[in-house]
Amino acid sequence: MMKLDVRVIEARDLPRMDGMFGKSDPYCVLKVSGTSACQRTSSRKNTLSPHWNEVFQFNIPWPTTMTLDILVRDKDVACDDDMSRVSIPLTNLIFGQNSDQWYEMHPCKALHKGGSIHLLMQVGPLNAQPFVPVSAPMGAPMAPSYGAPMPPPMAPSYGAPMPPPMGAPMPPPMGAPMPPPMGAPMPPPPSGYGAPPPGYGAPPPGYGAPPPTYGAPPPGYGAPPPTYGAPPPAYGAPPPAYGAPQGYGYPGYKPYDQPPPGYTRKTYKKYLHYQAKAAGRKWNYSSSSS
Repeated sequence: MMKLDVRVIEARDLPRMDGMFGKSDPYCVLKVSGTSACQRTSSRKNTLSPHWNEVFQFNIPWPTTMTLDILVRDKDVACDDDMSRVSIPLTNLIFGQNSDQWYEMHPCKALHKGGSIHLLMQVGPLNAQPFVPVSAPMGAPMAPSYGAPMPPPMAPSYGAPMPPPMGAPMPPPMGAPMPPPMGAPMPPPPSGYGAPPPGYGAPPPGYGAPPPTYGAPPPGYGAPPPTYGAPPPAYGAPPPAYGAPQGYGYPGYKPYDQPPPGYTRKTYKKYLHYQAKAAGRKWNYSSSSS
């Protein structure tokens, strides 16, 4: 069981109830839905913006789906008239925290406006001071959001195992073998379990050893063949009569009279002599001198 503290502070813009030029004598009636508890403020004379600043207390269950119903009435000599009303869901309140708000009210009967009312409310423990913020006690349910009631916590069924505390290791699943107690020697592994078969992993004889003369080239491998790289005889020498001018060998032609660049007449004459000799020819050099 908790308590609801309500401070009715003031109201404003209330409708006129005593004629066109008169005002009203308003007071408030407070009631929690689902209960018979009903309380009221004192009346204020001839005003449309009354100030009450009065505190009320109601005992309520928590969490709750109840509402706080407020009816503003005009006090008259013969009969009091209803002016405005408002219903405030208590699920909108946060446990231990103050709610200081203005609430719009709905007009009663044929009135055109209802005005608004200023309230300070708090839900807290029974022994707490009014309107002093307090923290929710351990395990106390918080007010559900969006106006939906919070379901009560589920009680554990009889015989059901309690969950392990936070940080404790989880028990093994059902049907799994239990581990040996602490300090007990571990059972030996099954015979041959985990041991490799004889020779497992050992390479076969000669495995990895290179075969005889592995990597050694065969006899003569890599040696160049005889005369490899040697030029053939007369390599680089121009072919017979290479570069000889047209009319080569005709009587009266003297090719050495005009030696090519890099030759003198004497050297070019010798060169032609060797060429002619190699070709099996003989030149007549008697007609010219070097």
